Amino acid sequence: MQKGDIVVDTVRKRVGKVMDTANRPNQGPILILRPPRGGLEWDALVADCRPAEPSELVSVQSLILAGPMR
Repeated sequence: MQKGDIVVDTVRKRVGKVMDTANRPNQGPILILRPPRGGLEWDALVADCRPAEPSELVSVQSLILAGPMR
């Protein structure tokens, strides 16, 4: 997974856009994620994430077209 990918954090059950990656001591590789419409970033272990499925991508695209959250 790389910057710009849309993924699902299976632990938090949230969809996020990969903003960056890092390697944390004692945790391993992580993804820094942000909600597709903007908002606060969160960290997730790479092992806890999977690529978003096509049906999830359609939902995300609809949200992005709706504009930023208020």
